[in-house]
Amino acid sequence: MQPAIAERRRPARRRPPQIPVREPEVQKHLMSQLTGWLADGQLKPVVGRVFALEDFRDAFRTMQTRGALGKMVVRISK
Repeated sequence: MQPAIAERRRPARRRPPQIPVREPEVQKHLMSQLTGWLADGQLKPVVGRVFALEDFRDAFRTMQTRGALGKMVVRISK
């Protein structure tokens, strides 16, 4: 006997909060707060992997396969 349809469904994923594009004052406030945290060192992005520009295809493949943990950086050297 098959389980009921409701039992077979996967739990809904929560989406991260989005910056309200249609509310420019709220967006301005949130971006100001975010950049302040970055400037003060209270918020530090996690860099998972750094790629050379020549290896951008590997970086893209890593992103597509969800193999990235943290932020990915493609370094552009002179």
